[in-house]
Amino acid sequence: MNRKVTLLLLIILVILIIVGCGSASTPEPTPTPHPGKSIVTSRCIGCHSMNQIENSAFNARGWQLVVERMQMLGVQLSDDQVVEVVDYLAMTYPITEE
Repeated sequence: MNRKVTLLLLIILVILIIVGCGSASTPEPTPTPHPGKSIVTSRCIGCHSMNQIENSAFNARGWQLVVERMQMLGVQLSDDQVVEVVDYLAMTYPITEE
C-alpha cells in the first residue's frame, strides 16, 4: 500500500475509535421498586409465604377483598398503604388467561 492509503486508513480507524468511545451505551437506570412491595414484604410475609402470595391470582377487586379480609383479621394498614398493596399485587400477581 502506498503512504496515502495507509494514512487514510489510519485516520479512518482513529475516527471510528473516537466515535465508538463517545457513543458508549449508558447503563439502564434501575427501576424504582413499587412501594407496595415493601409493605407486602413487611406485613404479609409474617403470616404467608411468598410462595402462597405468588401462587394467588386476582384482579384488582379480588386483591382489594383479600386485603380487606386481612385488615379484619388485624393487619394494620393506612388507606394509602391499602391502595399501594392492592396495586402492587394486582400488577405483580394478576389473573392470567390460559
